[in-house]
Amino acid sequence: MINIFLASVMGTVLHLKRRCFACRREQVIKPSERHKTVKCKFCGANIQPSKN
Repeated sequence: MINIFLASVMGTVLHLKRRCFACRREQVIKPSERHKTVKCKFCGANIQPSKN
């Protein structure tokens, strides 16, 4: 049971992770910002939503 829970959590988090092309760091975004351009919290560059 725990393995199914962890798998679902990891799947959700991985889909909300983006990599900044300017500083190459990863950050997790809010689910409500999934289809929006967000600012990198480390360098301030704009990060486009993924096309998938």
